[in-house]
Amino acid sequence: MAITVDDGYQDFYSIAWPILKKYGVPATFYVTTGFVSGDLWLWPDQLRYLLTKAPKSQATFDLGLFHIQTPLSADDFESEFWRINQILLMADDAEKLECLASMARTWQVELPKCPPEGFEPVTWDQLKEMQAEGLEVGGHTVTHPSLARVSSEQARNEILGCGKMLEKMLGNVTRSFCYPNGTPDDFVGEQVQFVRDAGFSCAVVAFADDGEHRQRYAMRRHASSSDQFQFLKAVSGIELLGMKFRGHHLETRYD
Repeated sequence: MAITVDDGYQDFYSIAWPILKKYGVPATFYVTTGFVSGDLWLWPDQLRYLLTKAPKSQATFDLGLFHIQTPLSADDFESEFWRINQILLMADDAEKLECLASMARTWQVELPKCPPEGFEPVTWDQLKEMQAEGLEVGGHTVTHPSLARVSSEQARNEILGCGKMLEKMLGNVTRSFCYPNGTPDDFVGEQVQFVRDAGFSCAVVAFADDGEHRQRYAMRRHASSSDQFQFLKAVSGIELLGMKFRGHHLETRYD
């Protein structure tokens, strides 16, 4: 068993890693290299930031991929964030980024060049320090797109570019890869060859079923939770046993 954490946020270094290191828990930190290098900040964070700047006047805005009504109440904020987040996840990457830019223009909000407080990435020096202490630093693309929603050439550049930057900054060691978002809709078969070409030893997704680790470049993961029961169910293996039982039961019924 190993703990995996995605994206590359600063709080992994300041909060999570000291605890994992103290108890000797194997862990992999999948980082978005452009984010760590300071070239960008992640689009869900841009969305959250923009929603905090929504107009206080009563209005309806057509932003292409979705409509939104303002003002946003505190009670509605999270539900609106996740509603729009899910819409953008299904959009082509270029269309998604243009939609966020349109929101900023329409609301006359200037997005900071660097991520504001609360959205900052870990630094390369911090990654070097944690790697020396036993952390695996894995790949998570350059800019965190849904790889099935960019061209084949872009997907290749995202994966190979990520691998090259990790090697340049952290050395040539064995690493794994994590598909951004990681649902069955977020990656396609040709990307496996790109992951191989980049030198990654294997790849993980962000969903679980009874497939476990039979697909080396689509290894399943179980989500943790702030709910203690769900957390214990995942780390103890009971969740996986339940999935296996349900799969076996269905096979028995339909054989």
